[in-house]
Amino acid sequence: MSPKPPSSTKRNFAFTTAFTAVNILYPLITFAYVSRVMGPAFLGRINLATSLASYFTLLAALALPLYGAREIAKVRHDPARLDRVFSELMIINLASTAVALLLYGVCLLIPGRIHADWFLYAVAGLFIASNCVSLDWFFQGIEDFPSTFVRNLCTKIATFLLMVLLVRRSEDYIWVAGIGAASAFGYNLWGLRAALRKVSLRFRGTRPFAHTRPLVWLILATILSSAYVYLDGVLLGFLGGERALGFYSVAIRITRTSHMVVIALTTTMIPRMSSYLESGRRDDYAALGQKSIHAIFFLCFPIYAILTALSPHLVALMAGPQFLKAAATLRYTMPLLPLVGFTHWLGLQILFPRGEERMLFFSAAVGAAVNLGLNLFLIPRFAENGAAWAAVATEACAGLTLLVLVRKGLREFRYWDAHFFNYLVFGLLSGGIAWGAAYCLGADLPASVGGALAGGAFYLGSLWLRKDPLARDMASIALRKGRIALERAPDHA
Repeated sequence: MSPKPPSSTKRNFAFTTAFTAVNILYPLITFAYVSRVMGPAFLGRINLATSLASYFTLLAALALPLYGAREIAKVRHDPARLDRVFSELMIINLASTAVALLLYGVCLLIPGRIHADWFLYAVAGLFIASNCVSLDWFFQGIEDFPSTFVRNLCTKIATFLLMVLLVRRSEDYIWVAGIGAASAFGYNLWGLRAALRKVSLRFRGTRPFAHTRPLVWLILATILSSAYVYLDGVLLGFLGGERALGFYSVAIRITRTSHMVVIALTTTMIPRMSSYLESGRRDDYAALGQKSIHAIFFLCFPIYAILTALSPHLVALMAGPQFLKAAATLRYTMPLLPLVGFTHWLGLQILFPRGEERMLFFSAAVGAAVNLGLNLFLIPRFAENGAAWAAVATEACAGLTLLVLVRKGLREFRYWDAHFFNYLVFGLLSGGIAWGAAYCLGADLPASVGGALAGGAFYLGSLWLRKDPLARDMASIALRKGRIALERAPDHA
């Protein structure tokens, strides 16, 4: 049975936004609980294990979350080709997961810190095993975002309840890794069952090696880019100590949670933009890309400014007063947000749908070299703050490399325009408003909530007065939804 026709881009983005909201709230709530129970040392111990497992999980995925979504989007209207491509990608996924598990097992046998804490690392390794049935790329390719949201929400609720029931003291750190791995398995197995209702998995008549050439470039790019996304935690744990990693984990968790908003928008657009290019609809592709970069800047600048202004309150609220040292690190990592937004737009929405995997590799190679050199130099001297500075410099160099490589292919897009400067100026001002509101409110919870609301209201209101189309669209949608809710409300008069 073939999948249903793809829904509208607005509906896709609505469900992706809901999906992202769950993924933002879940780690904030869970991390706030776990960090208070574990403390900096045990938190750093857990994050060292999960960082290493996450790196091998990315190796096992072989860039399928990106490549798979693009290839499925190309054939989603042809049931026979859809079955074949799905089966080929599943075979590749199973083989790569087996290889990654083998390499990870070798790491556990090497004498040293990992071998001494082998049971924790073995439990964290279950994250890698769950990759063999990870199928988000399929649902993104057919643009079935609602079912992904439902599975994600249910799994996250169950996981949080297990955390509260089973994690009560620092000695329960094994449960933290185990529950997280079980959650990943449950979510992915549920997705496999849903996928097999839409496509057929077969092993005969498939040609998995036909995907070798584009995947090789993406695999290399993934290995290098994941090195500077995840290995900062590993290097910090070994060179700066588990306590420094605990502080860095709090800061980078908040920063990367904010990244999810931008990444969700990018992920939503990839299948549709790939489909436009495959069918020759170049004008639609350019229009969607232009709207996307405006939306990314619209979101990035106020979030960057507001989170920077509220950093001490957010750290204290999320992890407790013993982690207040991480507030400075959080401020140092926040420039990553606009940098990641622009790099993801350029790399994943513009180049990737065009099949320019080699340029992604070159950018990742530059980033990995910069990151390794800076981390080795800065971490021994500045600990968690050195890792933060290295991360920002890495993302800037990777984005600049992409911009230099493709500057001639961007003539159909305008990104340094009046909209950009409006979002930049009013975004930075919203941070000042948030800081002032937080200063007046004092306590961490009212300061965080009140500061964010005050800064956000100022930002949206200023753009509305400037007749910004995105702000006007948001206002009209909110008014329409509110009117519908009032009309449906029962009359108690």
